[in-house]
Amino acid sequence: MPPDDNNRNASTPIRRDLRTQSAEDLAFAGARTFREFHDRLRALARENLTCKRCGRTFTPKRSDAKYCSEACKQAAYRTRKG
Repeated sequence: MPPDDNNRNASTPIRRDLRTQSAEDLAFAGARTFREFHDRLRALARENLTCKRCGRTFTPKRSDAKYCSEACKQAAYRTRKG
């Protein structure tokens, strides 16, 4: 579990109680800092999406992504603008 303190420095090590490890603790056992833990947690939250233009399945880098690539994004823009 991440520390409750919201003011953690990105380089602050995560402290764990090894006697009570949850599935989340085991999933992030390799995370050395709170920032790394947070990045991994957000990566798990993203799911595979289908590109709105070509239909290809992709893993988005951003949570609001709609297209699999810049090329699909640009082609969709050109189609909308006529």
